[in-house]
Amino acid sequence: MVSPHGVQLAGHLISYYYGDLCSKVCQCLLNRGSITLAQIVRFTEITKDNVQNCLRVLVYQNYVQVFALQQEGGFGEAPRIVTHYMALFENIIHKLRAPKFMQIVSEELRNDCLEIFQGFIEHGRISVDQIIYRKEEIARRNRGSFDTHVLVM
Repeated sequence: MVSPHGVQLAGHLISYYYGDLCSKVCQCLLNRGSITLAQIVRFTEITKDNVQNCLRVLVYQNYVQVFALQQEGGFGEAPRIVTHYMALFENIIHKLRAPKFMQIVSEELRNDCLEIFQGFIEHGRISVDQIIYRKEEIARRNRGSFDTHVLVM
């Protein structure tokens, strides 16, 4: 279990980067542990659609883990699968450590790796296609700023 100060720190981090609704959902998960979507909606008093959107953001950023539990059915009923959500406190706190991680990557692996690493820090999960697209965009921006400087001179 996370201490109350840890929950508050995680809430502030999530609020700063992703907004107050995501922060409220995250704090609910940190305080209550593994719970279902219906329970999150009930405890946070946020609409189901907004909770689902917040969970999408938090899962994509690796701050919330999703898993399914088989729940026994009643008399004569078949068991059913229930989806649970759980906040990953350590992953949230890693957001504070990002500048140090980027410094180490920059010093030991140089700029190409740093640009890829920055993509992971900003977006949580990225595909190889997104890495290539990001690299092309950075190269295009660098060429554009170089051309601008040439025209000014």
